[in-house]
Amino acid sequence: MGPAVTTYQGLNLGFRIYTMDGNYNGTSNALLDHESYWLNLTEANLKDKAEWKFEYSAKEAYGLGSLQPQEWARLIDRFKTDDALFQKFWDYKYKMHAGPCDAGCRASAICGLQRTRTDSPFPCTDLPLGMTMDDVLRHLAKDIMC
Repeated sequence: MGPAVTTYQGLNLGFRIYTMDGNYNGTSNALLDHESYWLNLTEANLKDKAEWKFEYSAKEAYGLGSLQPQEWARLIDRFKTDDALFQKFWDYKYKMHAGPCDAGCRASAICGLQRTRTDSPFPCTDLPLGMTMDDVLRHLAKDIMC
């Protein structure tokens, strides 16, 4: 899933370019990397000019050997214990305009990355920072209410 060029309050715009192993006989069609770009909407409005900026390469930013599912799963596990790495993810997610993410927010975000069904947070059994499912559900309810 990629970023959006939809304007939401407090969220910069973004787009992503995917690099695939492609267009030849015997191709794996594997996703090799993605690069994300962002636009500081406030700056663009002040200058009356859009200047898209390179944000990150997934492989480089997160030190991934590939973009295969098992690599992403290991990365999510690292988010549970590496505060700086999680903060990098959080900043990228919000296109360099992230607000604070407390322990409940972090647990909810990691739970969302781990689960395979968007309608149920309950598969999240290995939560970070001593969080419980009640913490995650409270945070999810707060997000829905806002």
